[in-house]
Amino acid sequence: MQQLHDAKGIYYSSKGLANRKLYLDEAKGVPLQAIWNDIAYVKGNEDLGYPTQKPLALMHRIIKASSNEGDVVLDPFCGGATTCVAAQQLNRTSLGIDISEKSPRFLIERLQEDGGLLNNFGHTSQYPKRTDIKTEKKSKNVKETLFKEQKGKCKGCNEDFGIKNFEIDHIIPRDKNGPDCIENYQLLCGHCNRVKGNRPMAFLTMRINRINDDMNFKVSFDSGFE
Repeated sequence: MQQLHDAKGIYYSSKGLANRKLYLDEAKGVPLQAIWNDIAYVKGNEDLGYPTQKPLALMHRIIKASSNEGDVVLDPFCGGATTCVAAQQLNRTSLGIDISEKSPRFLIERLQEDGGLLNNFGHTSQYPKRTDIKTEKKSKNVKETLFKEQKGKCKGCNEDFGIKNFEIDHIIPRDKNGPDCIENYQLLCGHCNRVKGNRPMAFLTMRINRINDDMNFKVSFDSGFE
């Protein structure tokens, strides 16, 4: 008590009651909450016009909370390159991947403008090749194998068909680096294959789910007036 008094660490009220002084740098503060509404939206010079761009301050906080200096930060959908820029500023190595041809330009421009951070930078537009799978061209044997695995049902509409009505399709298209292997093959009926076209399987699944939702809504709507 005397030590605190000598160090002027005690405040005395008008009634002579002693209260310890607590300075801001001595307080632990409040733990960070789940709602981060203290970070402003993207605006001003930071705004690239990219539809899903995140604030640089937001990526700073996420990277600081989940990595240490010298770590590698991967953004598989780097878009406007905010994650890569934030990682470079915080002394992390960054890897960014995006299908858009604009992304490398965003990244190069932003790193060049941001204090000359552009060093040791590499850019490639070549897809990496997998070495852990066996390449297998479309064949009668492949079709028969898939027919057994799918139990004669179309992977799209889930309807039963004879094997002659099926077409071998790439789950991930070849121009999206989908490999020619049994793991990337599926059987679709002719209609589903035409709807899917040269797009990933996720597109066909979305279309079918939307049609099913619309049909269920119509049945529910009609039944309400019976």
